[in-house]
Amino acid sequence: MFNILDYGAKADSLVNTRAIQAAINACTEGGTVYIPKGTFISGALFLKSNMTLYIEKDGVLKGSVAPDDYLPMMLNRFEGWEMKTYASLLNAGTLNRDGSYNVKNLRITGEGTIAGGGRKLGDAMKSSGGLRIRGRLICLMNCQDVCISGLTITEPPSWTIHYIYSNNVTCNNLNIITKGIHNGDGIDPDSSTDCYIFNCTFNTGDDCIAIKSGKNPEGYYVGKPTRNVRITDCDFKNGHGISIGSEMSGGVSEVLVQDCKAGALLHGMQIKGTKDRGGYVKNVTVRDCQLLQITIFSAVNYNNDGEAAPQIPTFENFIFRNIDLSAAGGKDPVININGFKDPAHRLKNVQFINVKTPEQNAKVLVNDAEKVQFTNVQSASGSKPQYTVNNSEGVQY
Repeated sequence: MFNILDYGAKADSLVNTRAIQAAINACTEGGTVYIPKGTFISGALFLKSNMTLYIEKDGVLKGSVAPDDYLPMMLNRFEGWEMKTYASLLNAGTLNRDGSYNVKNLRITGEGTIAGGGRKLGDAMKSSGGLRIRGRLICLMNCQDVCISGLTITEPPSWTIHYIYSNNVTCNNLNIITKGIHNGDGIDPDSSTDCYIFNCTFNTGDDCIAIKSGKNPEGYYVGKPTRNVRITDCDFKNGHGISIGSEMSGGVSEVLVQDCKAGALLHGMQIKGTKDRGGYVKNVTVRDCQLLQITIFSAVNYNNDGEAAPQIPTFENFIFRNIDLSAAGGKDPVININGFKDPAHRLKNVQFINVKTPEQNAKVLVNDAEKVQFTNVQSASGSKPQYTVNNSEGVQY
């Protein structure tokens, strides 16, 4: 056990970066760096392979609000572009699109709290170089076999947990709170495989979970997909729900969302992109969930800078089974499907099976799609939604 107190850390108003980093550096293979009760302020920390960072109950790792505590700038990826950004509070690995995993077997766990510098830090970083220069709260790059569990995680400067070019990352039993944070996503798997998100609670200022894989030509040519994502038993209390995209140019596939429930969300489940993205989203299953809205659309009007990829994206093979949309009375429509107008790239092969809609005025919109099937889509009393279908083929309801 490597207690940060033994390396000079103090639960006071001073910044403890050197002391905590000294404990991390001293940690032997398979060892644990221990953060006890109290609030310990720190700048950027750099974790390594074969270690555990454990935060005790009533212990808080608190991020400094000074941007200089997150220097030097480091190669990162934000909103689909590789670029230099500030470091995050917790960092592991170095970004290398062509390289192997350089941090393995890492645990970040306990019963305490990781609290970043929040909007104050994010705004200060933004003022020196724009939105995309901000760090995250936890950033994993080229990592393998990582587990983040048991903690309350809050006040990021932008996204909360972001992992890029990584494999086998598990987020379990986390309470993520980012309400009021600009771009306050909860968890962002980005060009990563075998991503497991279990038993987490989200109260966020943006997407609760946003599945990404790069943007436009860069993401398309890097060609690192996000694949095999499992999201189960999560509670989305506030925020924008689950999103796939809009940065999905490297491809996203084999996604399962199961046994999740939604509170006061802006959206429920979104699959989004633009014709400039390239790539694909396919083989997505959502089942046994309570949501507020299901949206698949291709015309987002933000984050659309840069050159276009050489191909229009492919969106296909989605199954929504045993979905409760009955609380979505304020959403119009409750199911909103918009494919690409190019006939060769229409959204296709979508099934809605056993979907409970609101009792009154439920609407379903289908534009530019092929082979969309609605089976037993109705309210509890048997009232069916109003369907509007445009420029589509093989729509059955």
